[in-house]
Amino acid sequence: MRQNLYLLVFLVLTLMSCSQMSDNVQMMADGAVEFEQTAKSANVEEYTEAETPKSIDDLAKDKIAEKIIKTANVSVEVADYDASISEIKKRLRIYNAYVSSEVENNTSYLISNSLTIRVASEKFDNLLDTLIVDVKKVIQKSVSLTDVTEEFVDIEARLKAKKEIETRYYEILKKANTISEILEVEYKIKQIREEIDAAEGRLKFLNNQVGYSTINLTVNQYNDYNYNEPSFFSKLGDAISSGWSGLIIFIIGIFYLWPLWLILGITLYVILKLVKRSKKKK
Repeated sequence: MRQNLYLLVFLVLTLMSCSQMSDNVQMMADGAVEFEQTAKSANVEEYTEAETPKSIDDLAKDKIAEKIIKTANVSVEVADYDASISEIKKRLRIYNAYVSSEVENNTSYLISNSLTIRVASEKFDNLLDTLIVDVKKVIQKSVSLTDVTEEFVDIEARLKAKKEIETRYYEILKKANTISEILEVEYKIKQIREEIDAAEGRLKFLNNQVGYSTINLTVNQYNDYNYNEPSFFSKLGDAISSGWSGLIIFIIGIFYLWPLWLILGITLYVILKLVKRSKKKK
């Protein structure tokens, strides 16, 4: 009897311990989720204690250099297309720049080449000035600067918070007991890892765009186009040729309409028959 009582007490204590462990895991998971929601503003809370006239964004920007994406769109006219393209590519090598894409068009009145040039941002201005120094005419030129510092700071802060959340999830995973708890935490880890990878990819892209500026350069050479008025006999020959082609098309068109001619023929035959019968009766 006493042994049964001890066994019963042992089972109750075991169940209470498992329930408490499950509750602890759930509380830790809830805490991780709550941390994930609040971590986004972690960079704000760092400065709540200090009295300062600067904004939070200004304080963040003070910590890192400005992130500026430079882009130029230039269209020029040259006198000698081949020589100009050769000289442009020679200058690109001097500035360690490269052509990421190139599209050439050649017509009777125009030869053009559209080049997308990537160059280190610190060499952007010098290379841009060099590319247009010897051209015949600058048709169009525009330069845009896009400040992505705020986005960069925001992504870095979110990335730091997400990595801390991932670390907490791994701690929870070590304390999980049941398969369902393990699977749930692993799913959360997978989700947060995908978000981390996406943020790191965006940061890598921004760093590339900031580190290497883009120059979209279009080189044009306009060729002299002389219009020669055709002679009388040339016009006459064209007219005969066009007339003959028109006649052939007309005849072929008539044969295409043979069902219509058949219906009209039958209708006319019936009408003539009726008219003849009417005359005989009279």
